[in-house]
Amino acid sequence: RGSLPGPNEVGASWSPAGRPPSSGQQVANLIPQAGAHRVLTMDRHAGQIKGFFDIPVENMFAAPLFSRHIKENYPDSGNLMIVSPDVGGVVRARAIATRLNCDLAIIDKRRERAGQSEVMNVIGDVEGRDCLMVDDMVDSGGTHCNAANALIKHGARSVGAYVTHGVLSGGAVARHAWAPIQRMTI
Repeated sequence: RGSLPGPNEVGASWSPAGRPPSSGQQVANLIPQAGAHRVLTMDRHAGQIKGFFDIPVENMFAAPLFSRHIKENYPDSGNLMIVSPDVGGVVRARAIATRLNCDLAIIDKRRERAGQSEVMNVIGDVEGRDCLMVDDMVDSGGTHCNAANALIKHGARSVGAYVTHGVLSGGAVARHAWAPIQRMTI
């Protein structure tokens, strides 16, 4: 058995329920101990992460950069469809669709276990459209590849992706190479 951390050690804080802190909480404790006085994040995967910190945390959004890049690289915006690859990213995708005055589609998926997803429905008429998926993170790539296949199956003319954090673990790069995603911008 290991010993519990002392009051001045990393991880010393315990939850009110008596459980040890989560790994997110432990990282949040490490950052100020390393000398940081504030934290700047980009498109946090979960807004609740801010609550782990005892120092100021500011979040930046990729939407302004993505929007500008899309305008420069997809001049035929009348045919453009912004797609959220899952229900959790709808707010992010809608923000970009609004900035670009584009339509929005949503992929309805089911995740049976980590790293595996199944597309259930495509919400929105993507037939003949150039679809751009917008997401905060791509890890294994399963969601994006399955979503791209579903979009093509539903008649999309092309599929691309804009992602803030490209983790690309395991076989993600090979998986994307075989998927009908013409271009991924990270």
